[in-house]
Amino acid sequence: MSEITYKQATTEDLQTLFDLSVKFQEYNVASSGEYDKFFWPNWEEEFKEEISDDVANENGVVFLAYGGDKPVGYVYAKYCKECYYFLVDELFVNENYRGNNIGGELLEMAMEWGKRFNVPIRVEIFEWNKKALDFYLKQGFKIDSLVLERPEKEDPGKNK
Repeated sequence: MSEITYKQATTEDLQTLFDLSVKFQEYNVASSGEYDKFFWPNWEEEFKEEISDDVANENGVVFLAYGGDKPVGYVYAKYCKECYYFLVDELFVNENYRGNNIGGELLEMAMEWGKRFNVPIRVEIFEWNKKALDFYLKQGFKIDSLVLERPEKEDPGKNK
């Protein structure tokens, strides 16, 4: 395997981040079977705008991992002032590069950057993502709360 290097993302990395975030969403679809939850009308435009905002966010950070000159992963984390925590919002490593502590390194870089806010660090994962749960538990995270979501399209009286 190529040497793994890391860098903080800039506006010059927007296309790279878009490509990696699409792979992340494809992984989520393949794992959950929920295409519409991850890709919707105008998703490309919205993804690009969100990524640009993420990189420009002075209370957030994006780090990239490279295997040689190939981008293989990223982490995006941000301070949520209203919530009083630092959120690791997205962490993704290309499947061919998993198991090499790239995710651990990206997470550590984001958490180190987030220490400046002096607030708890939080991560949210999908209920079906047992690999992510195991990963974060091994990184010292503890289960603190449970988030419930009511889908917009579902009839609320359906389960009566």
